[in-house]
Amino acid sequence: MELTNILEKAKKNLLSAGIIVVALVVALNIYKGQEKEMQALNSQKEVESKKNIVLQNISKLEGNLGSYKNLLAKKDSSLLMNNLSQLAQASGVKINSIRPEQEQITADFVKIPFSLELVSPDYHALGRFISSVESDSNVYEVEDLVINSSDEELKIDVTINNIAAVE
Repeated sequence: MELTNILEKAKKNLLSAGIIVVALVVALNIYKGQEKEMQALNSQKEVESKKNIVLQNISKLEGNLGSYKNLLAKKDSSLLMNNLSQLAQASGVKINSIRPEQEQITADFVKIPFSLELVSPDYHALGRFISSVESDSNVYEVEDLVINSSDEELKIDVTINNIAAVE
């Protein structure tokens, strides 16, 4: 009888051990599946956080672009000529004539050229004028400059472009 009791106990223990092994295998497979899913979610999270950083940078750049568009807004030619006259007067240069030329439109910007005939008492006054034009809040570009000097004064022919954004 003892032998049958021992065999019964061994069968029950073996059956219990088998059930435990099967349960461990099933749990291990579930764990591996969940681990793969977690890795996929973590990599997706990293990708999304990188996308968020790029989107934040784009948003900042759009804000900067808006401020530059305001800076490069197209202005009336008479206002620009008046501004150039004020800059010339402040630097001691006399404008004999100022003529707006034909606008030059590109894909990104518009050039509004002005041909000026200037008289300057010396090179220093001309340098102050050119410096004030190029550092003005209106975006100007000095394109062409021809200096004819005499004993008393400098006669200058210059083309100055105002740069504006295409609307």
